[in-house]
Amino acid sequence: MTEIKTRLTQAEQQALQAKLFALLARQVRNYTKGESDSVPVETAQALLDSICFTLGLDLEDPGERGRELLARDLAKELTSRRERLRGEMVRGNILWVSLCRALPPVKNRAMQDTLRSIGGFWRRYDFVYLAQEIPCDIDYQLALPVPERMQGVRYVKEYLRRLSIENHFLRRYTWADLVAVLERYHPWYQEEVCNLFLPVAVNALGKALLGAAPVPLTMTEGEREALAQRFRDQTKETVFAQLAAAARSVAGKEENTAAYLTACAEDLAGRLFALEGGGTVWL
Repeated sequence: MTEIKTRLTQAEQQALQAKLFALLARQVRNYTKGESDSVPVETAQALLDSICFTLGLDLEDPGERGRELLARDLAKELTSRRERLRGEMVRGNILWVSLCRALPPVKNRAMQDTLRSIGGFWRRYDFVYLAQEIPCDIDYQLALPVPERMQGVRYVKEYLRRLSIENHFLRRYTWADLVAVLERYHPWYQEEVCNLFLPVAVNALGKALLGAAPVPLTMTEGEREALAQRFRDQTKETVFAQLAAAARSVAGKEENTAAYLTACAEDLAGRLFALEGGGTVWL
């Protein structure tokens, strides 16, 4: 199993390891319903990973959290933290329901399949023994993927939060406005695993930079050329500053949308800089 690597003193390392292994032994007995004190190494590792995830402990670098846990009853702390996970499941489920009830005007099979699979997550998720796992299939791509370091219900909840921002933005536009852009982006956007938000957001930012009306979303050849000229011979930092301002303008008073668009603008700035001012990102 994973060795504890930490800046804790050797004595602290040994004490923390002893407390964790004692808690693991208890978990194994509960997991086997008292029938055995041993399980396969892979199962023991999974149970230990679940304990650490629930406790908020990184075995690779326990740091101050490790010291906090040394002074606490780990069994009580684990019970308390499980209640937090239960609460996160409730909040995540509410977010999932709201997403399913407010889908964007355009459809994508991967998004529908992902939401359907997440619907079973709340039933399959084992926050007692396998809290770090994600028992569902998440195929729909986000414009800003959830960091891989996130696990369990926290990963799913963050995925849903980001998807909620994306879909809320898409619902600003009519089916016809969205289809005009998405068919230029990918003719089979309904069936392929692709993100619906990003091409729409990119064009929305471009329209804002030009001071043009927000719809139609599609760009004319003249607008693409005007944007290419605007960014030609500029630094990446200058390009990003303009895109970030456009993101705030497009988002208006919606802070979550503004932050999300700004993060997308940072990636877009890199793409534009690499193209040396080319307008091929605009649809």
